[in-house]
Amino acid sequence: MPACEGSSGKLFRKRHGQWPPGVDVVLVVRQSAKEASFSDLSRAFDGVTRKLQRLFPSGPRESTR
Repeated sequence: MPACEGSSGKLFRKRHGQWPPGVDVVLVVRQSAKEASFSDLSRAFDGVTRKLQRLFPSGPRESTR
């Protein structure tokens, strides 16, 4: 699992199971993301998830937790 901090790490750990199986993603964010609210980060994460689901429509993988 990648190194994660704070809210962005929480989002990744709880929601990455919604991403299509077999997809590795690297997110590069601006320095200002560190100051973003949880709701802003959540909206951005959901946007990435929707785009991945459209590109790879095989369905979500099951969470291992």
